[in-house]
Amino acid sequence: MGLLVYKHATIGTYSGGMKRRTSLAISAIGNPRVIFLDEPTTGMDPKTKRNVWEMIRKLKIGRSLILTTHGMDEADALSDRIAVLAEG
Repeated sequence: MGLLVYKHATIGTYSGGMKRRTSLAISAIGNPRVIFLDEPTTGMDPKTKRNVWEMIRKLKIGRSLILTTHGMDEADALSDRIAVLAEG
């Protein structure tokens, strides 16, 4: 997740993107069969977003990921199936 250099910092000092990457890493602990992700790359710079996308692609092997996003590019890049919710 690219956070190893910050291992001695408290999470309260992390940027928003670093907190999102930490949450993604925590969600994979214990090898769960299902992971829910709510807009995992919101507010990230493009390079970090692509790195997180690659981690998500690796995480979805052998498990189900349910992802919410406003970005159709993100949905296209990460999803096997897409459902669109309108008005609600």
